[in-house]
Amino acid sequence: EKEYGVDPLSLAQGGNRSKGEGSGQSGQGLAGDWTAYRAEVITDFLRQLSSRLNALRPGIVRSAAVKPDYAEAYGTYGQDWPRWIREGLLDLVLPMAYSIKPDLVFSQIAGACREVGAKHVWAGLRAYDVPVSSILERAARIAPLAPGGYCFFSYDGVRDNPLFFERVKKSLFKP
Repeated sequence: EKEYGVDPLSLAQGGNRSKGEGSGQSGQGLAGDWTAYRAEVITDFLRQLSSRLNALRPGIVRSAAVKPDYAEAYGTYGQDWPRWIREGLLDLVLPMAYSIKPDLVFSQIAGACREVGAKHVWAGLRAYDVPVSSILERAARIAPLAPGGYCFFSYDGVRDNPLFFERVKKSLFKP
């Protein structure tokens, strides 16, 4: 506390014992200020990167794999991904809905679709250490949400199964 003006124990417990100015600007004390600052630094970086990419290659699709739960994404990782879509810094997000529970995956992708619009969401689905039928079950469960696309993680989980993409295509893109 002497060196930095903050009591680390108090901060970890959600307290706000600080000698510094500006503490509590977010309305959530120093921890909230720190979370907002980190998210802003990442957003500023993304803003600069997006601008450079647009200058180098106009029309390039900008995307990011993000945590599907916005509160966790923002609070723990500084991912303010709804803002990134709203401000045009990204064209799409890929919520990493890696659970093997179809209802949880549906809930996560549905939340993302509500937050930024389905066309901006590519569902990130777990494709490692699970049978293809389980992957297809989760994909079919979210298909009515009409996400912009699907992303299967990881490539190692599908590359040795030559029928994987054929089965996905038949299951999700019926004529």
